[in-house]
Amino acid sequence: MEDNEMKPHASIYNGLIKSYAKNGLYDEMAKCVKRMESNGCFPDQSTYNLLIREFSLAGLIKRMERTYRIVISKKMDLEPSTVMAMLEAYANFGDLEKMEKIYRTVMRLKPRVYLNDDLIRKVAAVYIESYMFSKLDDMGIGLYSRTGNTNIVWCLRMLSHACLLSRTGMESIVREMDYRKVKWSVTIANTILCVYAKMKDFRRFKGVILEMEARNVKPDIVTCGILYDAHGSGFGFGFNELDYRIKMGFFGDVVELKTDPLVLVAFGKGDFLKIVEEVDHTRSQSWSYEHLIDLVKQRQQGI
Repeated sequence: MEDNEMKPHASIYNGLIKSYAKNGLYDEMAKCVKRMESNGCFPDQSTYNLLIREFSLAGLIKRMERTYRIVISKKMDLEPSTVMAMLEAYANFGDLEKMEKIYRTVMRLKPRVYLNDDLIRKVAAVYIESYMFSKLDDMGIGLYSRTGNTNIVWCLRMLSHACLLSRTGMESIVREMDYRKVKWSVTIANTILCVYAKMKDFRRFKGVILEMEARNVKPDIVTCGILYDAHGSGFGFGFNELDYRIKMGFFGDVVELKTDPLVLVAFGKGDFLKIVEEVDHTRSQSWSYEHLIDLVKQRQQGI
């Protein structure tokens, strides 16, 4: 185009920038912007938003922030997808202060934008690792006003109290779920089980298992791990009870993982799940819970 004295439009340069980013040529992206300017085609709002998104995805925080400052100085607008990319970048780096600032910006965007569950989990994980558990409830309430009764909303709200080992707080969430006719998920059940296991409150621990049966909540491998580890921690729940519930069909025929990953972020994986991770997974789809428990027992006994 230049050889034929054709002046490329900004969209042409934006296409080049995308191609450079796709191939990890981030220095070439900067050179492309300078080339635009030297050819009299100044970067527009789309160009700067594109640069921010690509730098965000690459984890190039300083370049992302430098470009962001240019956008602010030029009084240009940030596109919703750009703000989301910045939020994810800060969450990935665990930068709590900047993540919070951008999250507030996201929640003020109009029209409202959709946050996918994976991004929500990344933000929530930073709050958990920073011991800012009340922020999880704030997130859940804010998301509820946008999405209604979704699993991630109630997961966040329950974890907010569970991480504080607050029985009163968890019971208040259960009552609110019942009032709104929200069915328990295995995530909710396992969160409560984790708390009572940590508190060594066997009576309430066993009550949650009975509640799962009454509410027809199908347990998963995380439930199995919690029950197995409960025996190892030396209180109330034993292998006989676990074997009995497996034989009575409380667990499904196939090993499944349905618990939200945030529960494991908050409470850890426990000995059972850690051992499971170490074994050969090539045949995992054909495993039963009985087989899995026998295998973990053998590992613990050094067989």
